[in-house]
Amino acid sequence: LIKTDLKGNIVRQVAGDEHNAGLQLRDGKLYAALCDMGKWARQGPTPPDPLTVRVFDAETLAFIEDKVLEVNDYAGSFTFLSDGTCLVGCLRAKDMPIDGVRYHHFDRNFKLIQTHVHRNLKVPMGIEVIHTHGDYIYLAIYPDRTSGVKRGILVKLDQNFNEVARYDHAGQMGLIFDGPYVWTGGVNWDLKNGPRAYLSRSLAFETVSETY
Repeated sequence: LIKTDLKGNIVRQVAGDEHNAGLQLRDGKLYAALCDMGKWARQGPTPPDPLTVRVFDAETLAFIEDKVLEVNDYAGSFTFLSDGTCLVGCLRAKDMPIDGVRYHHFDRNFKLIQTHVHRNLKVPMGIEVIHTHGDYIYLAIYPDRTSGVKRGILVKLDQNFNEVARYDHAGQMGLIFDGPYVWTGGVNWDLKNGPRAYLSRSLAFETVSETY
């Protein structure tokens, strides 16, 4: 877990043995849903462990506590909603339907409100990013390459978790709304020189206008 200044200089970092699935700030604390990617890769028929949200001090990155949730699953993403409740988006587990992705809605005290399965999404991994903007919730998902989708699937939901729109847009490595623009992260997998991270700025979901 790394904290940088606005120029990209590292000011704090702490080691961890699990994947931090989504980072959220609230009241001076940093929240991350944890996922053991090794267990996900060699998973059995059902998720073996409860979802856990780890809480850090946002200034020092010191560990504060683990919020152990009442659902067994594999976390892929995490976000707070405007009312203080939160969503944990999940990676694909073997017990999930082949045409759906799963996310869980928890109250302010991290007690389960409802589990949602979003259908008509045949994807290999699950939900990598959940982000809110205005009155909408966005789910960013790696596509099934056989589906014809080139970059990724971005699903737009209303506050009642009904789908409003769907885009061919890569938001799986980060999604930030900035006025009329949308910033997304990505990686070019260069086998000779190693992976290179980049940012793309889009004016509309369908067209990438600038890459950095």
